Amino acid sequence: MNVALGVKLLLCLASAAIGFRLPDIDLAPVLLIRHRSVWTHGPLLPFLAAWLAPRYPEYRYAFVALLIGIAIHLLEDASPKKWRGGALINLAPIPVSLPLVLSQSYIVLGALYAAFVMISLI
Repeated sequence: MNVALGVKLLLCLASAAIGFRLPDIDLAPVLLIRHRSVWTHGPLLPFLAAWLAPRYPEYRYAFVALLIGIAIHLLEDASPKKWRGGALINLAPIPVSLPLVLSQSYIVLGALYAAFVMISLI
């Protein structure tokens, strides 16, 4: 296998793994946001990837893999066992959470936008 191809594959695998974990950065204790924040569990992370991807075209496939990870994470979060408390999208630093239907819609909107950006990058 070509070394450059192997490096690109490893970069894509690492990007997908990072994308899968990235929305849960809101669990970091140093951040002043709660889990399932409006900032991390919706279309804002895919929007950031869409904004960065044209600036670094040589990493286009890494951005696609990152978005795959984000989309999978969001789709998993769209169906928790119980929709209450931490499962709802919170608007931190405002101590308010979105109602059930809006939380579900916001998470799915983020996953759909990630898929749209993936397709546009491919």
